[in-house]
Amino acid sequence: MKTFAFVVFATLLFGQAAASAQLNVMMSGGFSGAYEQLLPEFERTSGIKVATGSGASQGAGPQTIAAQLARGVRADVGYPLQGRPQ
Repeated sequence: MKTFAFVVFATLLFGQAAASAQLNVMMSGGFSGAYEQLLPEFERTSGIKVATGSGASQGAGPQTIAAQLARGVRADVGYPLQGRPQ
């Protein structure tokens, strides 16, 4: 499971990493365990600072991922980004 999580994490982040010294990640709680384990190593080895935002992936509350994105909260990478405004 850790290998899978690392592959997903690296795939999502490295594509954006070259373009920016800071990466804004938006995610739901289901991915937080693996993310929190991998984040320090990613920041240390890449030199990229990661700002993390979170919210529920479903529902209609003001702090859901969809509601935050609709308000203009920036997310370079997200997991999951269901309901992301076009």
